[in-house]
Amino acid sequence: MQLRSTILALAAGTAGLGLAACGSSTASPSTTQPTTTRPAAVTTTTAPRSVFTAMAADPDLRVMTAAVEAGGQVDLLIGPGPFTVFAPTNAAIKALPHDTLVALLNTRDRASISRFVQGTVVPGPPAAELAPGTLTTALGGTLTVSTEGGATVVTDAKGDRATVTGPGTRTGNGVLYVVDGVLQPGP
Repeated sequence: MQLRSTILALAAGTAGLGLAACGSSTASPSTTQPTTTRPAAVTTTTAPRSVFTAMAADPDLRVMTAAVEAGGQVDLLIGPGPFTVFAPTNAAIKALPHDTLVALLNTRDRASISRFVQGTVVPGPPAAELAPGTLTTALGGTLTVSTEGGATVVTDAKGDRATVTGPGTRTGNGVLYVVDGVLQPGP
């Protein structure tokens, strides 16, 4: 129950993310501008133990961290991996239309949240740098990686786009990339 309250509080305003500010149901999260002008590489600093540890340590990923917890996916992200995770920022989640936000992060539907999280996870050894191509998520959906104007862009099967905001964080079980948009689960 406390976890549900946490995710609702984070999405609704405690972390500065008001649902009222989510925009209209016609807004598109794919209209964000790229925030980096170099290909997404992986940092080489001391690696956190797991992708979840790295995610939980980043205040800009609090809503995603709460979603991982609410969806029962912590064990996946602290497990042996390896995998790559594309985690949307708090601002990216806040920018979703209200109806989309509710559908993806419905705290009464753990399976919905789990599906959202797994749609951001790509099993398999991560590359040192994201290269253009197609990746398959833990759900069997596809993500397409491309380079546009020097920025690395990831597009889901629904056409939603997210720009990788900087180098990935290598962890003991994979790589965490922060993205400025929400990639929705597929297939």
